[in-house]
Amino acid sequence: MLRHLSFVLLFVVAACARGDEPTDDTRGAVASTSTSTSASAYDACIAIESALVRRRYRSLFGGAVTAPPASELAQVECSALHAEVARGRVGVNVDALARCVEEIDREGAATDGSWTFDPNGACAGVFRRRASDDACSVSLACGAGRYCDGASVFCPGTCRTLPALGEPCGPGWQCAHGAACGFAPDGLRCFAPPPRPVLPAAPLGAPCGGGLAECEPVALCVAGRCERRPTLGEACAGGGDCLTGFCDGATCAPSRLPEQPCAHARECIEDTRCVEGACRPRCR
Repeated sequence: MLRHLSFVLLFVVAACARGDEPTDDTRGAVASTSTSTSASAYDACIAIESALVRRRYRSLFGGAVTAPPASELAQVECSALHAEVARGRVGVNVDALARCVEEIDREGAATDGSWTFDPNGACAGVFRRRASDDACSVSLACGAGRYCDGASVFCPGTCRTLPALGEPCGPGWQCAHGAACGFAPDGLRCFAPPPRPVLPAAPLGAPCGGGLAECEPVALCVAGRCERRPTLGEACAGGGDCLTGFCDGATCAPSRLPEQPCAHARECIEDTRCVEGACRPRCR
């Protein structure tokens, strides 16, 4: 599945599903600190997540690759962040969003090994933590240089400082900007990542198979050509064909949320698993 493609390297950085976008009623409850009314906390979060996806795939495959949209899990996380804003625990200034996205895209051009990124640092002007406690559900709600130490958005978490170079990694392989989590004799530690090669990827319409480069993430190799992956509601053949969701019989369907019925793990949204016929969160 595409959800695992970003982490094909030896060292993994956790950055980041599905969920319904907040309703208009919920959006109306947001007390934005911005004078702009063209975007909500959810919209701002999705813009940031989409920029992070572009950066991740640009770092892995080079500038020519087409990045997929923000994941289903990112949509759930952004809904949770929107709810934190609505409750007054986080402030949002959408006027700072453009600079934030520009900063992510600027760093996205780098392929020299600086492939970690602290979205809270560049985007600290978009979301500001107001809550006096450290409870959280998503990292963007924690502020610059911090992350939400929870198994996933479906589990309660605590805001903590990102580990620096030489320190043990966070539970989700988290490290501060400029560091990556890797194996050390005494366990997982944050270190300065080495340069890495850019992986080859064939664009839409290019020949594939037979030892040629694999298709870019938004494409499948069909009859020797890279074709666009089907999305929700479109026909699929099975496996990891779908760009979003999973192949339910012959149609791409949204991934199942926690407590929804399932027959196989591939039906469940990221950070959950199929247990006794239902998707369950992977809480610690």
